[in-house]
Amino acid sequence: MKDKIYKKTDECLKVNDDMLEIKNNLSRELALSNQKNEFYSKRINELQNSMDRQQKNNEDKMVSQKEEIIAEQRDTLSRLKAERDQLDGRYDAKKKHLKEMEQEYTLKVTDLEKQVAVLLEKNANITSKKNDFERKLTQDSS
Repeated sequence: MKDKIYKKTDECLKVNDDMLEIKNNLSRELALSNQKNEFYSKRINELQNSMDRQQKNNEDKMVSQKEEIIAEQRDTLSRLKAERDQLDGRYDAKKKHLKEMEQEYTLKVTDLEKQVAVLLEKNANITSKKNDFERKLTQDSS
């Protein structure tokens, strides 16, 4: 019976040792698992922070590029407006010059028409005098 008790005691001790070993293994695995969880949590936080910084950098770049594009568009617009104003000025100057030339042309045409009328009248008078002179000559010679 003592043998049985020793045997059972040995079995109990062995089971107890096995349980301690399993408990130690589980404690070690739990500690490793906790370490992994901590590592992964830190890594996730690092990646999240990195992603947030990158997103902020991208947003800052977009804002900067948008401001540059707006500034370029404003410059282009003001340059085009200045160019348009310059062209409008040149157009108005040409238009004014053309109007002045038209007036000058009209005055010259009117003056020439007056001169033609005077010359036609002189021609008619000279022709009339010539005809009168020829009649007198023919009457005197007859």
